[in-house]
Amino acid sequence: MKLNIWLIKENKTAEDFGFEIGYTGSALTRVITGTRQAGPKLAQAIFEGTRGEVTPNDLFKFMPPGQWVLDKEVD
Repeated sequence: MKLNIWLIKENKTAEDFGFEIGYTGSALTRVITGTRQAGPKLAQAIFEGTRGEVTPNDLFKFMPPGQWVLDKEVD
């Protein structure tokens, strides 16, 4: 399940959920919009905070062949 869908389902904001798992709402928003990739620590925190409903695979935005994202990870 995508994180933005989970937030709607749980009636939570990115800010609220970020506070629960120890990250800022803006860090989560960047992951949701695809402007940043979640690093291993953030991906694990999201997985645990959603009780496994949002998996690390759900957090990645896959790009068409030949297109690369050169961006810094968000821990």
